[in-house]
Amino acid sequence: MNKPEELAKLLGHADRRVRQRAQFALAHSQQVETFAAVLKEKTGLLARLHALWGLGQIARLDVSKTPKVKRVIDESCDVDDPAELRAQTMKVLGDMVVPVAPDDSIGAFDRALTFKDALWKLQFSNDSRTRFFAAMLVGKSAGASKKEGAEQLFALLKDNADADPYLRHAAVMGLYYLGDADALVAKANDKNRSVRLGVLLALRRLGDARVVNFLNDEDPSLATEAARAIHDLPIEKALPGLAAVLELKDLPRDEALIRRAISAAYRIGGESHAKHIAALAARDDVSNAMRIEAMDTLVDWEGRVPRDRVLGSHLVVPKRTIDEAKPAAKAIALDIVLGKAAPDVRAKAAALIESFNLPVLGERLMQLVRAEPTPVIVRKAVLDAMGGTGNDKLGDAITFALASSDAGLRNDARRWLAKLKPADAVPVLEGVLETGGAGEQQAAFATLSDMKNNAADAVLEKWLDKLIAGKVTLEIQLDLIDAARRRDIPRMKLKLAAWEAALSKDDPLKGVRQMLAGGDVEAGKKVFWEATKAQCSRCHKVHGQGAGEAGPDLFETLKKQEYAREYILESILFPNRKITEGFDTVLIETIDGDKITGVIRGDDGKTITLYTPDNKKMTFKAGDILDKRKVKSAMPEDFAKHLSEREIRDLVEYLAGQK
Repeated sequence: MNKPEELAKLLGHADRRVRQRAQFALAHSQQVETFAAVLKEKTGLLARLHALWGLGQIARLDVSKTPKVKRVIDESCDVDDPAELRAQTMKVLGDMVVPVAPDDSIGAFDRALTFKDALWKLQFSNDSRTRFFAAMLVGKSAGASKKEGAEQLFALLKDNADADPYLRHAAVMGLYYLGDADALVAKANDKNRSVRLGVLLALRRLGDARVVNFLNDEDPSLATEAARAIHDLPIEKALPGLAAVLELKDLPRDEALIRRAISAAYRIGGESHAKHIAALAARDDVSNAMRIEAMDTLVDWEGRVPRDRVLGSHLVVPKRTIDEAKPAAKAIALDIVLGKAAPDVRAKAAALIESFNLPVLGERLMQLVRAEPTPVIVRKAVLDAMGGTGNDKLGDAITFALASSDAGLRNDARRWLAKLKPADAVPVLEGVLETGGAGEQQAAFATLSDMKNNAADAVLEKWLDKLIAGKVTLEIQLDLIDAARRRDIPRMKLKLAAWEAALSKDDPLKGVRQMLAGGDVEAGKKVFWEATKAQCSRCHKVHGQGAGEAGPDLFETLKKQEYAREYILESILFPNRKITEGFDTVLIETIDGDKITGVIRGDDGKTITLYTPDNKKMTFKAGDILDKRKVKSAMPEDFAKHLSEREIRDLVEYLAGQK
């Protein structure tokens, strides 16, 4: 076992790991005198820092050693020390204060002296890191000097003027450690914005409901910050104040605040809060996004999905029924649908009618479906509302929709016809399959799969025979196959098996070619950029957009491919079959024993730059690399298992359009 004096020499070793092990060994055996001797030396900053940290370890492990450690630090450190040592001294002293209560009976730990030292460094130090740790130490060690400490921390906030977010954070933490909420509230109307922000943030950390007063701050950004404090923690007692924002005649413009006010009203519940949310949805001076959010909140009133609508975190609301919000929804839904709001807002109001099963005169809704000038998104939503509520004019609305010039509305009309009059719907759908475009054919197969009657099954079997004969276009093959699978009928299973048996064994895309065409570009775009289960943009770029570096820019790769769709699909399903040149995955093993997998993006003979699968950039000196070899692609072999066949088809469609 190394002797203390030998370990002391290692505190200045060139290798950080050696220094740390020496520090921990000395701290474990509580070698205060050894650390003191090193700390008193005026040369060797690294050794002195490790000695200081080691003393802090001893004090935290054994509170009874705190007075002795404090005395050593006072005797060994002074104003002429390097800035980093002064800063770390403040940090270590701050960590030592934590286990000792302000009214402790130990007595030997001189809080007053520590407070004055921290206060002096906070006021007169030119080093930001020293002031950072000193500010927090002021709050921790103030004891009976809270007023003086608070004044200096307020002065720091004002002097910093939000220029350095770290110093602002330190001041806020210092005020939090002081714990004097009344003193904070007294500064809530300070003329200086930076001081008010610091007060707000400190009150947030204290969970004090008086932060609600900042919702009326003259600075809109502070009002929003107050809303975040109340909602996101949350501060339950302040939620009613946040919900009351919805009642203001002049609403704030920041959607982050409005969204949280809606959520606060939703959390509290009750008919009155539902009414306020509905009133917001009806206001023309509110953004479309917030009007839609308000209506979505009413639909979700029961809280069937236990999720916070703002943060996405788990949230269980008080037990209540959707009937509590029904009067509020009824008061606004039809007026918005018939009004002049944006199409997506009107469509959402129609969905409100369906969700709450609101009684509405069918004639008024039918006229909207019939009127070609009405935006299609509204006509489709109204048709769905009529179908969902069993409106007596649904049949007439379907007739008008079937004659529409818009394919999407016609698809919806056929879907409702299949539910209302199945026998009439089958020949209509069969006709679409024979003469309609790919989009309408896809929708027809989806409708047939839901009908579950003999006539519909006969149509699907007829088309399966065409599939076996190779007479079904690629764009609708997946839709036909999906429809047959959903029916789960032995005859259809046999036909699907016959189709699979007839496929060429030499085809590298055997059994998956139905995913090559017919996808939805917009849906594929969402899969690429937004789907967490895919995370395509984590490694790849498109046209230079995105942060991915571990994989190739797909535009640059695809423009070189003659058969882009096949290349895309094969790369998704079988990522190791073809690797883009320059993007082979390698495993690097260093002399330290670390093993890192990634793609090499730079090698000048002296250093190698590598991007890991999580897009982290790493640089290695050539001399530190023990071994480097190619391995399988970082793209998982089972990547496709995380996506449905339709999602893969959509992704292929989107990427094929980027060539």
